[in-house]
Amino acid sequence: TAVVFDLAIGSDLGFNGDCFMLPVGYVPVLLVDDDRTRAFESFFVDALNAVGKGFLRWEAGVLGAPSAEEMAQYRAVIWFTGNDRRNTLTPSDQEELAAYLGAGGNLFITGE
Repeated sequence: TAVVFDLAIGSDLGFNGDCFMLPVGYVPVLLVDDDRTRAFESFFVDALNAVGKGFLRWEAGVLGAPSAEEMAQYRAVIWFTGNDRRNTLTPSDQEELAAYLGAGGNLFITGE
């Protein structure tokens, strides 16, 4: 279950709005948005919504990469890097993913 918020912010210079979801209760999938753009998340969001899977979207550009402990709270992690060819996974990201997988985690990682 999720609560959907529609946030509208206005100013003399223009109007911006955004819609975001706040998960309530357990969500099985962590969706790590590590593409630094808004180009790819709709593919994953639409697919997860279509099959009725609850998920939490993690903005790596804002929050940093999730730790192995944070990822372990989810049944699966989907991590996408989009078109980024240089800064996809840092050594720290790789260590956290290795620890998560070593503890039995489920990962789908993708990039262009």
